[in-house]
Amino acid sequence: MKILVVMFMSFLYISCAMGMNAKLLPFFMQHRSAVPLLLCQRQLASSQTIEGKIADLQRVFPIEVRVRFMKDFNIYYTDQTVAKLIKTQNEWIRYAFLVKYYQTAFGMFSKEVDNFWHTFLLFSKDYEDFCEHLPGNKPYLYHKPRYDTEICPTNCQWKEKVIFRRAYERLYGSSPDEEIWSAVLKPCKPSCINRNDDSSLSGNGGSDGSSCGGGGCGCD
Repeated sequence: MKILVVMFMSFLYISCAMGMNAKLLPFFMQHRSAVPLLLCQRQLASSQTIEGKIADLQRVFPIEVRVRFMKDFNIYYTDQTVAKLIKTQNEWIRYAFLVKYYQTAFGMFSKEVDNFWHTFLLFSKDYEDFCEHLPGNKPYLYHKPRYDTEICPTNCQWKEKVIFRRAYERLYGSSPDEEIWSAVLKPCKPSCINRNDDSSLSGNGGSDGSSCGGGGCGCD
């Protein structure tokens, strides 16, 4: 009987972590002590591709962060809200991986992703453990606050957005999700978008925060 309970709770854990049944989240959080310790000490597979590494990071992401985020921001459990939350989580993972992979302090241009980052930081041990799986010799990703982006960004902020967008497309082979990164995809002068601003991206290291690289890209 005990074995069956453990197996059932393991199934709940995996289902919730993968976002397949969000309605089970409250039940799981109440009874998670029944999950074997070995299952809680999840290890990454040795995936070789970028998408494989991202998928591994998504699988081991601590579910408690999502539960806390929904509680703190008064998000009601529905299929739509949970799907949006999972997308936000996964875009934070992509952002963190991007920063450490290119050793570049990309700006944070999504309020939702930034809020999710703040929530994750509350789980200091889980956050530290998760960062160990990011690229680079010093994978810990520090959070550096910055001023809110203006309605009409400065030249410097436009350039930061373009650099982030080009790096994202270069690494992942697709544009940033427009629902999450709408600020990055706002209209920008073609002369700015077409500039080769990613020439300094090297790959596979570690840097943190966000920096301002100069002007050249204004509002239309």
